[in-house]
Amino acid sequence: MLNWIDANSFLTLLAEVEELFETEPPVLEVFDERVLFIGDLHGDWEAAREIIRFVREYDGTVIFLGDYVDRGDYSIEILQVLFEMKRRSPRKVILLRGNHETISTNSYYGFKNEVFSKFKSSADKIYIRCNEVFAKMPIAVLINNGEILALHGGIPIESPEISELKSLPKNDLRGEGNKFLFQILWNDPDDRIETYAPSPRGPGCYLFGWEVFNKFTEKNNINVIIRAHTYFPEGYRFFFNNKLLSIFSVLNYVFNRVNGKIAEYRDGELKILNIK
Repeated sequence: MLNWIDANSFLTLLAEVEELFETEPPVLEVFDERVLFIGDLHGDWEAAREIIRFVREYDGTVIFLGDYVDRGDYSIEILQVLFEMKRRSPRKVILLRGNHETISTNSYYGFKNEVFSKFKSSADKIYIRCNEVFAKMPIAVLINNGEILALHGGIPIESPEISELKSLPKNDLRGEGNKFLFQILWNDPDDRIETYAPSPRGPGCYLFGWEVFNKFTEKNNINVIIRAHTYFPEGYRFFFNNKLLSIFSVLNYVFNRVNGKIAEYRDGELKILNIK
């Protein structure tokens, strides 16, 4: 386990990475022949520890797809090490926003309680500052001019152009002020449907099918989409003729053991890798 970080040091770290996120557009563009993708971590230190060891030696771009907090007991420790890595290697390490990096979600699923348990008198300030930093994170990465689009959740059902996503506003603490932002954080693929259907996750988010996927990828010249957001015991699943990969990088999830995975794009080939 990491050495425990005190409240003042953590607030300083938040301020430093906030400055980095402020310089990043909502949709980043990356050109690299080696890219690593990490799915949800959800406060699972066992998974995070193994992934971080791998990442520190990795010679390429590393993209974390969001959902660092909630569910598990070590959200603060994971944020600490990821933010330190971001501070040290801001171009190598990309941290996308997930739906749990919103105050409307992480106030209910464990992160807020963890902050108040671990920081006591400074908890109010740290909790708000964390969410202010989350709200400045990018929401997608376009890799090699469309070879891959990486995001947390899914495609908005209206199939917007990438240019529209590049102009999305930041600083929305709840992640609910813009329908494209909300659906990127929340939507899920379902290759049993053609267009879209209401999501079991709740109002405002959707399942998207073949037609939505094809329209969006063709309009924006995207070959493959890589996302996270969905729990699979096997740690990953392909959709839409292997054109969309969903990965889940947790090893322990709400009392369930998961065969968590990460993915690597290397020299034009996509591979699934075990965490342990």
